[in-house]
Amino acid sequence: MFNIGDKAPYFNLDGSRDSAFRLAALEGERKKFEKLNTEILGINPASVKSHENYCDKKGFEFTILSDPDKKIAKKYDSLNTGGMLIRRSVYVIESVGKIIFAEKGMPENQKMMDAIMVVS
Repeated sequence: MFNIGDKAPYFNLDGSRDSAFRLAALEGERKKFEKLNTEILGINPASVKSHENYCDKKGFEFTILSDPDKKIAKKYDSLNTGGMLIRRSVYVIESVGKIIFAEKGMPENQKMMDAIMVVS
């Protein structure tokens, strides 16, 4: 896992929306994140089409990126010990690519917003 202040590894993935862990909770507070000039992205090894269908079904307006080879999950230390499954991880990365929040699991949305407000 990266530390606060580390440079986030670059990645380029295809995603849904061209633009259930607790994604619904993030979607419910998406407007608050937008007011903090923050974009929510999910990353998962499923296909782009699968993500689009999932977002449509759940009514999510944010993008879920496809990482079919789990290369980004590996870069972000988000694979389980056997490397087969994804461990839920949350990173908040500021506009210059510096990690300002990192936590395994699904932290409370307010913890992420607090980290964003410190650098805003």
